[in-house]
Amino acid sequence: MNKESVIDGWFLLLAAVVPVSIAGTSLLYFPLIGLYILLGAWTFRQWPPHWGVVEKTFLCFWLISLLSALFGMNPWISRIRLGKDLYILILVLLGAYLAQENRNTQLTKVFMMSAILTAAFGIVQRIIGVDQTTNAGGTFFYLPPWLAHAPRSLVDHLSMVHGRSVGTRAHPLTYAEGLLFPLGYTLSVLAVRRSFSWKWALGQFLVLLALVFSKSRGPWIAASAMVFVVCLLNRDIVFYKRLALIYIPVALCFFAPSMRARAFSITNNKYDSNSERLEMWQAGRRMIQDHPLLGVGTGTMTQESGSYQLAARRREGPWGHLHNTYINIAAERGLLGLAAFLIFILALASELWEGYQASNADEDSKIIILTGLLCLVGWLVAGLTETVVHDSNVLMMFYFVMGLALAASRGLLKNLQRV
Repeated sequence: MNKESVIDGWFLLLAAVVPVSIAGTSLLYFPLIGLYILLGAWTFRQWPPHWGVVEKTFLCFWLISLLSALFGMNPWISRIRLGKDLYILILVLLGAYLAQENRNTQLTKVFMMSAILTAAFGIVQRIIGVDQTTNAGGTFFYLPPWLAHAPRSLVDHLSMVHGRSVGTRAHPLTYAEGLLFPLGYTLSVLAVRRSFSWKWALGQFLVLLALVFSKSRGPWIAASAMVFVVCLLNRDIVFYKRLALIYIPVALCFFAPSMRARAFSITNNKYDSNSERLEMWQAGRRMIQDHPLLGVGTGTMTQESGSYQLAARRREGPWGHLHNTYINIAAERGLLGLAAFLIFILALASELWEGYQASNADEDSKIIILTGLLCLVGWLVAGLTETVVHDSNVLMMFYFVMGLALAASRGLLKNLQRV
């Protein structure tokens, strides 16, 4: 077995594991990126890294974040967040690998099939009905009699948390945000493919059902935005009929009183999680006013938020984040950091859009690039109510999918320039 076949298998395994487990992802990703850098004399020649506008704008964002850390309240604590920012290296690694190896479609399908299986697992959790206060070792709200004597570890894996499916993740929000990626892919397949794909239609149905069972309102809004964007880009009555075939059965779930109440709570300012978010955003505004340029320090929210909380909230402990990506970045890294982050996002969106406009003749590339655009929309909208840059599980999935989409876009544009 040669080195290339080992690396091919490694990437395929990584694609299968990223949607399922952050621990498994770390076991595969860190040795891979470590070897890529340490063996650079060979690997950089075999798979040269691409340093385009996207990578350069992110580097500017990271350097500003480093300055924020150095001039912030606790540089030692900041190192953790700065390290997690570098998960973007998986995007660089994928771009280098896929520029030489024609495996983009294969990796994408493996990733998405694995993500759909996690959606199905969350549905199974809902059907079984185990429910407890946390995903491991919590107090049971309900335990089916036939599982009363099962090993606790098995019961924990099958359990929901407060009536919300969590799949293979520890938290329903992490689970739901991860489902946005297979949603983006299945939407893209149904929009681009001329023939109707029952396999991916079923996959989208499972993803939507899992999203509903997660009871995660932010991802519900993000998913709606993704559907709206793909409908704008593909104004085709046949496509709309395909979506209706999938969405009408899922919509019936909201006839259940608990689901309907959960949906209506989105606009209720008196609902505790909503009112706390409003308090967080006000606290973030005050942090920005006090530290406008570089913020309180990258990754120091837990240490600094207590002094900005109301007395009643302070008793519950400090906030680790502010449930809004943009306010959180501005509060921690200042307005300079937020501006750099938005420029990075704009560069990423622009490059994907350029590839999408040029992809009409290549169906597979168009699907992957459209997936990237839709997932970017979903991730950004989810960031309005969650600090998505803080969740390692979601961040790794995001950079993996963006790496696939950028590689497809760059490969397509490069080939067109040769013609």
